Amino acid sequence: MKEFFFSKLTSRRTAIGGLLGWSSAGWSLAVENSHRVPKTIIVPLPIGSLTDSLARKLAELISESTHSPVNVENIPGASGAIAVNQLLSRPRDGSTLLLGSSGVICVTPLLMKGQLKFDPQIDLVPVCTTATAVFFLFTAKTFPANNLKELKQFYADGGEQPTYAANAVGSANHLAGEEILQRLGIKGTHIPYNNTNQAIVDVAQGRVQLGIFGYSSISAFLEVNRVKLLCNLSDIQLDNLSQTSSVAAQGFGNFNITGWSALFVANGTPQSNIQEHERLIKSLYGLSDIFTFAKAIGSVAAFRGHADSKVFVNDEIRRYKELVHKYKIVPI
Repeated sequence: MKEFFFSKLTSRRTAIGGLLGWSSAGWSLAVENSHRVPKTIIVPLPIGSLTDSLARKLAELISESTHSPVNVENIPGASGAIAVNQLLSRPRDGSTLLLGSSGVICVTPLLMKGQLKFDPQIDLVPVCTTATAVFFLFTAKTFPANNLKELKQFYADGGEQPTYAANAVGSANHLAGEEILQRLGIKGTHIPYNNTNQAIVDVAQGRVQLGIFGYSSISAFLEVNRVKLLCNLSDIQLDNLSQTSSVAAQGFGNFNITGWSALFVANGTPQSNIQEHERLIKSLYGLSDIFTFAKAIGSVAAFRGHADSKVFVNDEIRRYKELVHKYKIVPI
C-alpha cells in the first residue's frame, strides 16, 4: 500500500475550518470539556494501509479544528479483534475512537465466532461512516477477455477454471469475487494474499488469472499498461475511471459490494459525546480536503450521521452474514 504524507493546512483552509466547526457554542463547550474531544483513533491495521492513511487525515483535520492533538494508534492482529478489545478496555468517554472497516465489523465476528469477547452490534456504537472503497475486477493485459461477457464465454466450456486474487478469506473483495463469478456461472478458486502488491504482480504476469482490488492498489499497474479492468464492482463511479462500466451496465444485474470504514465508540459512551463527535466530523466533510484526499487514495468520502450509520452497519452485518454463509466460508 502507498503511504501518504500530509502537508500542513493553509491558513485559508484553517480559517474555513474555523468558520464551519469552531465558531459555534457547541465547539466551545467541546474544547472546555476536553473529554468530549477525540484524543486517539485506533486503527486495526498497520501503518501505511488505506485505513491508516484515512485515520491520519481525519486526525489531522480534527486536530486543526479543535486545536487539540489527536493520536493515531495502530493495533493490528487477530483480524481486528485486538484493536476492538483495546477500545473496549478504555474509558467510555469518547476520547478514543476506532476506525473500523467492513471486515472487522462484519466478517471477523463470523470467522472467529466463539473466540471473541465482543459483539459489534452490542458493544460498539457507530458515530459516522467515513469512506467507501470501490473494487475492480481486472486481469493481465494479454488476457483474451475484455469485459464480463467475454470472460463468461471464455470459461463457458466448463474446462479450465480461473484463480482469482483477493485479500484474506471473508474480506470484502473475496466476497465480491465469489459473487461476481457465480453471477457469470464460473467456478473460480480464491487465492488469498496478505501482500496486495504481490497479488497484482501475479495477476499481471498471468500466474493468477483474475484480481479484485481497489484503485489505489492497481493504479501503478494501470499507468504502465500491465493490467486491464474488466468491470467496476459497484454502482459508484470514480472520476478517473468513469469509462470502466459496472456489472449492471454490462447486463449482469445490480452489483454493489464495496469496502467501507466508520468511526466507532464503545457502548456506554454518553450520547451527548457521540453527538459532539458526529457534529465535529460532519463539519470536516464540509471542507474539500477530505474529498480530495479520499479520491487520491482511490476511495470515496462517504459521511452518514450517527442514526443513519447504525442502520447502515446493521444492514451490512446482515448482508455479510448471508454472503459468508452462502459461499460456505463458515459453517451455517
